[in-house]
Amino acid sequence: MSQAVKLRRRSTLTFLDGGFFFALCGGQIADVITTNVGLHRGIVELNPLISLTQTYLGSPWWLPKCALVILSGTAVLVSEVPRLLIALVIVGTWVPPMLNMLELIH
Repeated sequence: MSQAVKLRRRSTLTFLDGGFFFALCGGQIADVITTNVGLHRGIVELNPLISLTQTYLGSPWWLPKCALVILSGTAVLVSEVPRLLIALVIVGTWVPPMLNMLELIH
């Protein structure tokens, strides 16, 4: 690995890191809630991977999704990923629940 790409482990976690972690998890929780409400109202899941987990797991379809978010969020926080990139990912995780909300109020 080149020096520019090499990731180092963070020595300490800050309050901002904790906020990022909870914002990331909050986005996924909002997505699960709005998806479940949409499914109960007859809206179809468009993400094929999530649709597959809903088919095979039923009601607890969201458990693997949340587990992956917690694991990946923890991994990102302890690595030296620039905080700007983390913030951009967090903004991206809030897009699906916002789109779900627009579909629900439409």
